[in-house]
Amino acid sequence: MSVLSLRSRLTGIDNDAKDLIYQGIRNGQSITMADAFAVDQYVRNIKRNDAWKYISFFRDFLTVPNLNPNGGPRISFTRASGATRVNQVGLVETVGVNVPRFDYDPVTKAAKGLLIEESRTNLFLRSEEFDSAAWNKPGSTITANAIVAPDGILTGDKIVATNTLGGHQLNYTISQSGSQTLSVYAKKGEYSHLYLAFFTGSSFTTWFNLDSGTVGTVESSTTTSITALPDGWYKCSITRNQSTTVAVIGVSNADNVNSYTGDGVSGIYLWGAQLEVGAFPTSYIPTTSATVTRAADIATIGGNDFKAFYNSSEGSFLFEGTQSQPVAGNFPRLLYITPAEEQQVEGYLSTTPNLSWRVRNSSAANTQINLGGYVADSQIKLITTYGQSRISACVNGSSVSETAIAGTLNSGNTLNLTLSVTKWYIKKIGFFSKQLSNSTIQPLTS
Repeated sequence: MSVLSLRSRLTGIDNDAKDLIYQGIRNGQSITMADAFAVDQYVRNIKRNDAWKYISFFRDFLTVPNLNPNGGPRISFTRASGATRVNQVGLVETVGVNVPRFDYDPVTKAAKGLLIEESRTNLFLRSEEFDSAAWNKPGSTITANAIVAPDGILTGDKIVATNTLGGHQLNYTISQSGSQTLSVYAKKGEYSHLYLAFFTGSSFTTWFNLDSGTVGTVESSTTTSITALPDGWYKCSITRNQSTTVAVIGVSNADNVNSYTGDGVSGIYLWGAQLEVGAFPTSYIPTTSATVTRAADIATIGGNDFKAFYNSSEGSFLFEGTQSQPVAGNFPRLLYITPAEEQQVEGYLSTTPNLSWRVRNSSAANTQINLGGYVADSQIKLITTYGQSRISACVNGSSVSETAIAGTLNSGNTLNLTLSVTKWYIKKIGFFSKQLSNSTIQPLTS
């Protein structure tokens, strides 16, 4: 049902409920009148009970939002650089300093939430200019600005395989060690295979099928990803922990083939190459004559906004969103109250990504619940609770975990939505001023 067709039928519906209903329709949800009445009842219950204080990150605002119909807290957001996001029509676009990024699925256009990333640097120069001397071109030629790129501008280049036997690729000479990620946007042309490789005496190569949108042959100990964008573009990436002297982006006529004779005409399209230190790909960082660093996203609720909702004696937190896989030895935190680590949700890596919920008492003693594993980049719906005698938590409708605590809980003055972040998409955060029962939180996270 469209906004226009539904508008005349919502007589008597709460105005804030109408706002949420229209928002859902614009995000592609199918809304019936029964759904509309359910949303109306939900919002009225919130207002009546002064219960959940929540903020939903669904709208395409370019200012710090306060989306709570119940007058909840406002978020302070900073980032000391520009950054890119995927906008509501599926294009990669740049936003300015201190502008929060509300990211969207590039294919379905569904809202993914508020994007929070750690600082990263694109080590490539001329990330969109493959005809530049920064890129060596063995067995290949480049046609610059040959196609509309994922940013909607005619900046996509074509790499063409020459009519010689051998590899047909771009080589970028660089000295780098440790965990690193190479990514590029690619689209099929006459050929439909891309390969990416790290080289240091021997080559570690992965192939991507740009026709089917799938990963082909993969070298051992390499993590890969391929993400669809509009108009046949894909963002392809590989991650390895090694020393690298050359990063390779190549065109192939088949899977697991990096030596063949081209025809001097056929090729694929490329845009937006990135080499970054880290165990997963992050949002694209454009470069020209120098490397560019994207600063970390910092989102907090402090001061009077924090005092207005937080109850230091008892309460319940809600989180909906996704997180990339954390790095071993790094403990990215969500819903982290400072100072002195009063309460925190941590992601950590053992054999699989895991979550934990921890609180600290006035004697600086920690009480922790390990909540088990989760699937990286998949939906997390989590409720954590705390009180003077116990803490509990539940993830995605699983069994509730609970443990007793001793002493008086510490207070705090700031809620940090992330700390030591990897990469989060935050759809919703919420706070209830009472400690909810175990029987209540399990169905709420299903």
